[in-house]
Amino acid sequence: MKTIFNKVLCALTLCLAAVFSLSLTSCGDDALSKEIEKLNKELPMDMGDGFSWASVSLKNGVMTFNYTVDESLAPGAIKLLNANKAEMDLEMIQQIRQALSGDEDGKEAREIIKEKDIKVKIVFEGTETGQQCVFNIPSGAL
Repeated sequence: MKTIFNKVLCALTLCLAAVFSLSLTSCGDDALSKEIEKLNKELPMDMGDGFSWASVSLKNGVMTFNYTVDESLAPGAIKLLNANKAEMDLEMIQQIRQALSGDEDGKEAREIIKEKDIKVKIVFEGTETGQQCVFNIPSGAL
């Protein structure tokens, strides 16, 4: 589970930095929406071990990353994610913060996130049960 969590976290931080830095060159919310639209054309993306990155959206100040979990390949994964949610939540915030502080584009992305008060929501949903594990990260935490 830790390996897939790290893959998801890596994809998430890269996406945040890329989407925001690309939109910086064009400026404005329309550019951000266009980058998200481009990214969604590349999805779904197999993350391995039954996890897939399904989509990303930005609506009402919340950037949502949706993942599906094939419960036939990863039985009990949603339950395990929920059981370790507090620990994973802290680790997620630290890793995203670190990734966005690594270079100038990341730092600018972080400033935009804070300035526009964009919250990050990560949703894992089981394909068989429909059960979810949801992480909500306020913009101030980044």
